[in-house]
Amino acid sequence: MRPVTVHHVSAAVEGWPRQADGLRIAHLTDLHLRSWNKVVGDAQRLMVGLEYDLVALTGDLGCSPDDWLRTADLLRRFLAPIYAPYGTFAVLGNHDAPILGDHPGLDVTFLRDECVTVRHNGVLVPVVGIEQTEDHHGDPRSVLSGVIGRTPAIMLAHYPSTVNELPHGRVGLVLAGHTHGGQIRLPLVGCVWTHDRISTRYAQGLHAVDGTQLHVSAGLGLSGPIPLRVLCPPEITILTVRSAPASTLRMHDQGGVAPDAEPQRKSAVAV
Repeated sequence: MRPVTVHHVSAAVEGWPRQADGLRIAHLTDLHLRSWNKVVGDAQRLMVGLEYDLVALTGDLGCSPDDWLRTADLLRRFLAPIYAPYGTFAVLGNHDAPILGDHPGLDVTFLRDECVTVRHNGVLVPVVGIEQTEDHHGDPRSVLSGVIGRTPAIMLAHYPSTVNELPHGRVGLVLAGHTHGGQIRLPLVGCVWTHDRISTRYAQGLHAVDGTQLHVSAGLGLSGPIPLRVLCPPEITILTVRSAPASTLRMHDQGGVAPDAEPQRKSAVAV
């Protein structure tokens, strides 16, 4: 298994208040917890040493809905030494059991088709979560109808294709997973399949899509049908949210699916 990689990414969001510049989000996804292993331990060690304001977990915390108690125990152990001043927020994915979101022993705020706010530099920032388990697929437009204020929302979703369901301009940044970055990437080709209704070029990283920034993480864990990673190491991303002129993002938008934004990206590898 490759070591865990840490990416530092600057996300320029249209309409973001300058006063709220510098909000730092630690994005983790697809932990697929089934046992305590080197990747989980490395990720925990890295998280303890990193700086961020909130943690966003975007689904598939476990490997099977039927094994949710094991998932809860491992997630509790993983998060025990991790501190985020604004809190840890999570949504459920297709490998998660809905009951996991009701577990009282987890220091996590599960967003189940709902919105909360965090205060950053005096600005109230909406944080929206869309639940997307096997049996439930939340309606982003319905959830967003209850968001108050003009600050663009931060949205947690499991499926990257959720970005195609959003009203223009209401969400500044979508955090998603599910693709594992392709999990197996080939030289000169990149991602082979995404398991979602998006192009393979959007399987990982930061992209501008119709005025919204979409960040897709390769995640930490593995799933079938081929449970290994090739040229796609597990990752943690620290996103720093900043304001951007509207014209800057519109230059990248073409027909609703835009070419990649140019994030400021640095990497560090755990050994």
